[in-house]
This record gives sequence, structure tokens and C-alpha cells, in this order.
Amino acid sequence: MSRIGAAICSEAGICKALGEIKQELDGFDATVQISHPKSLYKVFRLWDILICQYVYLSAMINYMEQGGKSRGYSDAAG
Repeated sequence: MSRIGAAICSEAGICKALGEIKQELDGFDATVQISHPKSLYKVFRLWDILICQYVYLSAMINYMEQGGKSRGYSDAAG
């Protein structure tokens, strides 16, 4: 997330990261396991982190698609 959603970022990088996050969320219940109920909070923390990443990166893509320009977003030309 630090690399993809940083001050200088590309639309292609964000789209790739969104796909990866979506896969993690879709398979979350099949891949994430806990060894003890006391660790359940870590599962919820991970779920929250993935949701936040997805929301923020989606908002960045939406901004780019609406023609938003700032010094933080980079297009193919740099």
C-alpha cells in the first residue's frame, strides 16, 4: 500500500493492487485461520485493513477517471 497508494502513483499500479486486494477479500474465509480464539481480533484487523485499502484505492481511481489531476498522480507519460 505504501508503494501503490503513495504520493506518486500510477493508475495501472492501483488497478493491479485493487485486483489483488479483491482476491484476498473474496477468499478471506478460506485462507485466513486462527489457532486460538484470542487471536480473533487479528482477523478483524486484517479484514478492516483490506477493506480500507480497497476503499481508498478505489477512490483514487475514481478521481483519476473523473479527470482529476494533481502532482500526486502520474499518467503513462509520467
